[in-house]
Amino acid sequence: MLGPDSDEMDCVLDARASTGFIDRWTWRYWTVESSPLGHTTADSQTKPSLTNRCSFFQNSGTGIDTQGNRYVEMTIELVVQDRLGSRSNPVRRAIRMYPNRLCGYSY
Repeated sequence: MLGPDSDEMDCVLDARASTGFIDRWTWRYWTVESSPLGHTTADSQTKPSLTNRCSFFQNSGTGIDTQGNRYVEMTIELVVQDRLGSRSNPVRRAIRMYPNRLCGYSY
């Protein structure tokens, strides 16, 4: 869910299940039409950072869940890197982000 402000998402990116001698986690996230944003962290848990705020969601694809709630379609990608600099293949997941009536969304 988006909020409480338009640059915050009320969720945690959780890579605690990653194994090996991991030194850093690199996250990227995007909507259908947005350029990817992302960040690298030394922690297996982090929050997304929407540095461009509402413009991140411009022209985003939307859907309706089984309860009739509208959401924005997003993709999240994770790459882990070990102490020697070897990087994993990217792992991507589609998620649903509920705008919480922010950024001009009426839902």
